Formats: sequence, structure tokens, C-alpha cells
Amino acid sequence: MKKNLLLIFSFFIFVSVHLQAQQYGNEWINYNQTYYKIKISKDGLYRITYDVLQQSGVPVSTVTGNQFQVFGRGQELPIYVSTNSTFGASDYIEFYALKNDGALDSNMFANKSWQANVRLSLFNDTSAYFLTYNNSAGHLRLTTTVNNLAGHPAKETWCWYVAENIYGQARTIQMYCKGKNEIQGQPIFSSDLNDSEGYLDIVFNLSANTKNLYTPFPYVAGPLAKFNSTFIAKGFGPHFLDLSIGGVFQQNYLSNDFTSVHPNFTISSNSLINNGNTPVTYSSAASPYSIDYHGIAFLNLKYPRLFNFDNAGSVIFSLNASAANKYLEIYNFNEQSTIPVLYDFTNGLRLTAIISNDTLKFLLPPSATERQLMVVAQTPGTDILLVNSMQSKTFIDYTNPSNQGDFIIISHPFFFDDGAGNNYVQQYKDFKNASGYQAIVANIQELYDQFSYGVETHPMSIRNFSRLINNTWATTTTKNIFLIGKGIEFYNYNDYPISKAHNYVPTWAWPGSDILLTSTNDNQTPIIAIGRIPALNTNDIKNYLEKAEQFVAAQNAPQTISDKAWMKRVLHLGGGENLQDQTIFQYYLNSYKPIIEDTLFGGKVYSFFKTSSDPIATATSAYLDSLINTGVSLINFFGHSSYNSFDFNLDHPGNYENYGKYPMILSNGCLLGNLF
Repeated sequence: MKKNLLLIFSFFIFVSVHLQAQQYGNEWINYNQTYYKIKISKDGLYRITYDVLQQSGVPVSTVTGNQFQVFGRGQELPIYVSTNSTFGASDYIEFYALKNDGALDSNMFANKSWQANVRLSLFNDTSAYFLTYNNSAGHLRLTTTVNNLAGHPAKETWCWYVAENIYGQARTIQMYCKGKNEIQGQPIFSSDLNDSEGYLDIVFNLSANTKNLYTPFPYVAGPLAKFNSTFIAKGFGPHFLDLSIGGVFQQNYLSNDFTSVHPNFTISSNSLINNGNTPVTYSSAASPYSIDYHGIAFLNLKYPRLFNFDNAGSVIFSLNASAANKYLEIYNFNEQSTIPVLYDFTNGLRLTAIISNDTLKFLLPPSATERQLMVVAQTPGTDILLVNSMQSKTFIDYTNPSNQGDFIIISHPFFFDDGAGNNYVQQYKDFKNASGYQAIVANIQELYDQFSYGVETHPMSIRNFSRLINNTWATTTTKNIFLIGKGIEFYNYNDYPISKAHNYVPTWAWPGSDILLTSTNDNQTPIIAIGRIPALNTNDIKNYLEKAEQFVAAQNAPQTISDKAWMKRVLHLGGGENLQDQTIFQYYLNSYKPIIEDTLFGGKVYSFFKTSSDPIATATSAYLDSLINTGVSLINFFGHSSYNSFDFNLDHPGNYENYGKYPMILSNGCLLGNLF
């Protein structure tokens, strides 16, 4: 039996609109209620049974069916509840849910049309839905409606159906378009998401790329089908591409540089649609340019289809608006010895099929708009997906002043206990409070649920939270955000999935940037100061806390030469792989020297410059070592670097004897900014 459950694009378009409409993402929450989080990794109709409700802590003996609500992507969903009274062992809740896609990601683009693949998230396939209950009236429902066929009109000949292919789902490095590099010819990219950035199919050059859409049982005499897609043009300069369906030319596209292109048109003839696979060809073979790369993100075709449902056990389809009743006869549907039901999501209806001669029959009332429908066999665990567990939670109301502060620590519960009962995150909070701050700790998982609709690892959780802080908290004090925990770029953990477990607190996009977590798409200046300890374990936090305490103690030491002179000492380290580099780096560092030594700071600069062409110059000077051992306040490096070294290398930190006299290090070099 072939089952093919495909998403109708227009059915869920309101979800994406709603994602963009909410200011912070938490407007749907009632802080006086308990919620139950449901993780969703597959599109489909879901059922929550009595047993799962009970096991998850829902008070089923006192809550009645008419009190339940389900929220997803920031809005209430229509649900079917088998009883409005107290639940019995056979009662259940049903709702349609979507896995995570690129809708939330679109808020990270300054121009949403730049997004290469709105159908695929950069970060996570798993979405979250939340069950709750209350006594309010007007909860959205899918209501049982009598399927009375008496006096029905002539049967409908066709319905709308969407066939869709989504590419890039393996999320390998080869499937990612980075967008344009900031300096042509150099691998330097902006941390903002740019035009054409996202996952897609492997790019092709000066050739044809044909994709097959599975299009069963088209109704050729119906209205013309509608094609929708996104592909990208990749590379500096002009681009040319032809698009054909069923071997017949439809459109050509001219673009420049790195561009996301969004074909959306009515096809020339339904005769191009095959009963089976319909070929769609993207071709740059006729391009007049010597290099012309393109890549396909997704494509879908909304076409008129017969009511032959291909032996599937669940099918999503739609019907045009109608002032009159609509009569449907569905055949070749796999009811699997059950009596299937038809959900009308648009009008909130649920009809039980009347089966005659292996044909499902339904009479639908009028509808003012195009209605989105799903027919499904009553087979829990196969065509109806089962919710196996839910996580109980109550949300923290960050508009309540008692939950606010001026030093906001964001961390992961992994760090809240070292195994011996020590919570160094809490101890760091206490340290900041003792230093005059009003510190709070925000659990990153709380921020995921409240500010990114439960989508874990999504950086919009921190950005939306920072916007709430900036816009609604008291303005009498300067705010600071401090991230405690390692962050890993999606580009890296998608290609090396084992590393995702260490992505405790996310950074922004690729290349990663913590500053952009608290900025806006229009202005890269952070609205709240932000920093991070990239801790991998609790001991990292313990060590940092001890050094921070020592640093503060040093600031409060007596104003004597022996206690404070080291704070005026600054090291300048200049690298460079050749004489030209070395000359430039020395020039900039020497231009900083008189500023540091001027009266505003009154410092003393000690300069060390690389003079060889060796990849790394090892600093073995006893003089330099003695400076660090006796204390310097700042080490300013300018040169080439990698993730774990300068091209002007220092000794291992553990070999220095500068206890309590720790320098700030400014690194003007590549990659070392990846401190998350």
C-alpha cells in the first residue's frame, strides 16, 4: 500500500503569517495556567489518549473535555475532543500539527524574500505544541456534524491537491548556500542571513536538473494548476535559467549575484501533468555565461485531482468556496476496516464517512472560503499519529518585576548541578548580586518554549527575550546579558550531529555572532550588552567564577604601586606571515600606543612584533613571560589566527604565575572571535 501524505501549502499559510505578527512570541501564554509540551517531528493528525493525559499529570478526574485547548506556533488550534464531559478510558483529543520548518527562521532575514528555503529550518525539525485547560468559553473545536446525504447534489468531479518536494533535508555542508561573501575572492561572510542563504539541493552549473513530482490522478479538464518554488542563483555576476514542466517551457529567469528566486505561476496546460511522476526541469544549459550556478530549495504543484485517492489511508486536499452544499464520493481509499472521518479544518467540522460499494461519501455544507480538508482512516499509530508523552510546565512571567533584573544570566540546566549539589550558575548570580547587580538566571529551555514557540536551539528565543527586556523592563538601570554554556553554529552541528549535544546556549546564524542575538535586522548594534562563558562542564564555570572573584578583589585592593601598577601595563603582539603583513599590523598597534599612554589611561605599552616568515612565532622571551607573570591588564593581538592559536604564540596559560592578575585579550584576527 502506498501512503502519500502531502501538505497543502495554502492550508497552513496563516501559521507563517502569525509567526511574524507576534511581537515577542509569548503573547499566547496565560501565566496562571499549566501547559503540557508535545514535541512534533512529523506533519500529521495527532491523538492524545486518556492514558497519556493521566501519565502526564493532567487531572483527568476534574477537567472536562470542553476545557481543553491546544496551541502551536503561537496560536490556538481547532481540536476534536471525544467528549465535553469528564474523560473516560476510551476518550481522546485530536489535532493537526506541523513539524518545524523555515517560518520562524524567516524573522532572521532583513528581507524575507532572501530566504532560500522557507520549507526547511536551519536549526531544528522538531516543533512543539502545548495542551492546556481552563473554564473560558469559545475554545476552537472540530465539531461532529451529521453526514446526511439526503437530497445531495451531483458529486464533485475533482479537488485541489498539492504535490511537493523539499530539498536539503540532509543539511550537509555541500547543501548549504552561504550567500555572498563580504569581500569578493575572500572567504569572509556576514553573520547576518543574506540573500540566497539556506539549505537546498546540490547546485548545478550550465546544465539541466530535472525533478519528478508525484502527481497521482490529475483531472486534466479542471482549472489550470499553480506552480510554486524557490531556487537560488549562486555566484557574482548575471544568471540565466529556464523552467519547464512536463518537457514544455514555462518561464525563464534573469538574476544577478547571489539571489533567491521565487517562481509562482499558472502552468500553460494541465495536459503536462502525468498520472504518476511529472518532470520539472530547471536548466541553465542555454546560459550565455561561462559559469552559472543554481540550486533548488523546494517546488510544489497545486493541481486538480480526481477523487481516486491512490489506496492511501490519509489524504489532505481542498475545495473551492461554495454557496451550496458539496457532495463527495472518494474511492480507492484504504479505510483499513475502519470507518474514516473527514475533517474540515476551515469550518471546524468532523464528518464520519458513509461507505457504499467501497466508496466514501460525504455531504458538506456551504463554505465562504476555500476549505482545507483531510480524510483519514481511524487507525491510531499509523494514519493517526499518537502522542506518547507530554512535559508539564508553567511559564515564568517576565513582565512581573519580581522576575526582572539588570544582569540576566542565560544558561542550560545541564550546568545547574555538578553532581555534588553545587550550582555554580547560581553562585555566579550570587556573586553579581554581592557586586551591586540585581541578577537573575533564565533557563534557555524556558526561553525556547516562551520566545521561539518551543523550537529548541533557535536563536530567536534569545533575540525575542532581549527585545522584551529592552521594551518592557524598567529603564532605570543598564541591562547586561551573560550566556553561560557552549554554543555551536547550526552549520557545524548539522554536518556533525554528535556536536549538537554541546550546543547548550545557541549563537546567531553562521558565522556565529552573540552580538546579533541582541541586535535587530536593521541595526547590528546590540540593544543589550552581551557576553559568554563557553562552558562545556560545570568545572569551567567554577574556574571562571573564582577568577572573576579574584579580579573584583584586585579592583578593590589598596591604591598602591605594588597592588595596582600591573593594571597600567599593556602588551602589544603583532603577527603576520610576511613583511607586508607585519608592517601593516605594527603600524596599527603603534597607532594605538600613544592613546593608551596618554593621560586618560596613563598606561605603559610593551610591544613584541613577529619578524620571521614561520607560520607561528613562539614567544620565549623571559622578559615577556615576566611581564605576564607580574600582571598586565590588556594583551592586544593583531595578526593571523585560528580557532586555537595566534600566529604569535604565547605559552600555555597554566604555565604562567599571574594568579589574580588576569589580562583582557583583544584579538584582531580570524576565527578567534568564535568564543561561543
